[in-house]
Formats: sequence, C-alpha cells, structure tokens
Amino acid sequence: MNNRKFNSYLKNKTVALVGPASYLSEFEFGNKINSKDVVVRINRGMELVEENKKHIGNRTDILYSCLIEHPDNGGIINIKKLKDENVKWVCTIPYCTSDGKKTSPFLHPSVKLSTILKLYFQFNFHIYNHKSYSLLNKNLSSRANTGFAAIFDLLKYDL
Repeated sequence: MNNRKFNSYLKNKTVALVGPASYLSEFEFGNKINSKDVVVRINRGMELVEENKKHIGNRTDILYSCLIEHPDNGGIINIKKLKDENVKWVCTIPYCTSDGKKTSPFLHPSVKLSTILKLYFQFNFHIYNHKSYSLLNKNLSSRANTGFAAIFDLLKYDL
C-alpha cells in the first residue's frame, strides 16, 4: 500500500530509526538524530520524546506501529498528537503467524477498524508487504516485532 509514494518520500534520504531503548538515556544523540532527513520511531517511542529530547531528538516523521492499542503493544493511537508532532507517515505490519505460513495483507485482528480509517484518511499510510513480512518471519522462526520489521521494510527502499 503506497509503496511508490513511500519510496519517493524516502529516496536518497538519511534515516534515523529510534527505538524506545533505555540505554539511549546514557547518550546525547538528540541533535544527531534530528539532523537526519527522516526520523522514524517505533510504537510508543513518541511518548519518550518530551522528557528525553537531548537523548533521542524531538522529531518523528514516520511512526511504525503495530496499531494494537494496548500499553504492552503499540499504545493508544492519539491522532491529535500525531498531527501536532507533524508525523508524515504511519506504517504498520500485516497479520502473520510466527512460522510465516499464514499471512494476510490485512492487519492483526486486535487492530480497530476505526483506528485504521482515521489514520488512512488523515496521514500517509503504509503497510509492510505481507509476503516479505511472512518470509522474514519464516526465516526467523518467530514473529518479527514492529521495530525489527521496520528495519527490513525500510531497507527495501532507496534510502
């Protein structure tokens, strides 16, 4: 979904992918992260920005989220905050079993349709190719989490 438009957005750009790793608080990478053309955050990573700007920067251009709105997963999707923070793309992963055998271009059954519709009509929206995600899971013999999948998805484009 939107692969050409997503590639056009990423083409020849430098990208910082920032996960919510606690060890980042030991470093002051904020300016270095913000200096990249595109800043990508994972799931609830945006929640950490306000208190940790000097460590993790303060921009989010792309949010990769599993879209499962639970504190142990992607967290609550706050459309107003995404707009206020000038997020340009919301990306997600398709539904797939951990062995990669059952795959679908659709999302996990726990993702709310109302959330998908809000995101789709208010942001650029991208879903990692379900066949590529299935192959990744098959090769891992596990279900790739959103952050790990984001790395492989981004590397398919002309960064």
